[in-house]
Amino acid sequence: MQLWHVLKRHISPPSLLHRVHALTSLQRIAVFLSLDLALLTPALLLCFALQPLLASPADMLVMMSPVLPYLVMGTAAMSLWLGLPSIRLNAFDEHALGHTAVLALTVSGLSAVLGVWSTPDVPMGTHAIFGICYFLLLVACRLALFRVVTGLYRSALPRCRVLIYGAGATGTQIASALRTHDGIDPIAFVDDNTSLQGVRIMGLPVHPPARLHEIV
Repeated sequence: MQLWHVLKRHISPPSLLHRVHALTSLQRIAVFLSLDLALLTPALLLCFALQPLLASPADMLVMMSPVLPYLVMGTAAMSLWLGLPSIRLNAFDEHALGHTAVLALTVSGLSAVLGVWSTPDVPMGTHAIFGICYFLLLVACRLALFRVVTGLYRSALPRCRVLIYGAGATGTQIASALRTHDGIDPIAFVDDNTSLQGVRIMGLPVHPPARLHEIV
């Protein structure tokens, strides 16, 4: 029980959010760069799995192991030159997406050059598929991290629970907008229309005004 309380204290949203805020700029760059480099192996395995090659994906990865350090170093150098690890999650826009595509294209070309020595029998198209897989994993990782960090902010910050008067078109629009707000949670509708009372709209219950004092 004591261990559970210790773990809960360290993995609670406020604690995790504090750890995120405590990261320096260099530490954040190191985290993003490490994640980008760590995705090289899954991208290679996914690429090999999608191709009708003679060896298994694991065996193909072993065959490429002599040149993997050079692929990692080249990827790190290109990523830093493009400034990808310096881009904040909430600033990952079309410009950053273009830089990610350039990185994936460069890594694909580098793997093709290195593959001449390590895996000469692999078709050149395999390296193009590797670049596509790497690009998709990079974007997916950034989006997943953005969702996690956004969730931490929403869980850690104090939130206001609100009732929406009116379950018509305007009310549902307000509820839809508030659901993306960082500090407000719509919990129910209040409406005079008896045909709407007792049903759920957008997942929220509709109550009569007579229950307003009880709900509050």
